Amino acid sequence: MAGAAHGWDAQELNRAAGEVFIGLSAVAIDSVPTIDFDTGTPDALANPDAESVGYTAEGWTAAAKPAIEGDRVDEEEDPVEDYINTNEVTLAGTIRQVKNLSRLAKLTPGAVHHAAAGGVEKVTGGGKRSFNYMTVMLIWEDHQEPGIFWAFVLYKCVNTSGIEWAVGRTKGSAIPVNFAGRAVSTRTAGDRTYAFVRYEEVAP
Repeated sequence: MAGAAHGWDAQELNRAAGEVFIGLSAVAIDSVPTIDFDTGTPDALANPDAESVGYTAEGWTAAAKPAIEGDRVDEEEDPVEDYINTNEVTLAGTIRQVKNLSRLAKLTPGAVHHAAAGGVEKVTGGGKRSFNYMTVMLIWEDHQEPGIFWAFVLYKCVNTSGIEWAVGRTKGSAIPVNFAGRAVSTRTAGDRTYAFVRYEEVAP
């Protein structure tokens, strides 16, 4: 007999600062956003409206949590089968760069940005029921293998946190955000909401 192989591998540890981009173009079926390997950011040609949200308080947490529901029968004490009832897919963090009103409006469902006029620039809200979903990407470079990039992509999402702007003499500027993924029904089953991606540049 032989034992199973040990799985300890320091190369599979992860420690790196990631950057979140909003406003990416819609992603084609069975595809993920293209990136520029020189900058480690979304490809600007394919994603002309992509915009970084900048600094964060403590980085980001990407989560995909299926809610499992068991099918019970009278004859057994435990469920005999399980199925996924719902999926909760989120990307959460606290952004520190709060003084960009154009970006603030994009992050807030129902908000409207009014460009500066007569010395006044503003974000307003209230009275709107509809809003635009967005495609969001968290991307970072592998700290052990330069040139390898990792990403978490939400094909369609909304920031359910809205605006919660901390203001105070002893408080650092901060706005918590929670991007909640929504299914894109036209995509292939099993690939409708999110993707964890490893990018490696391949010579043509």
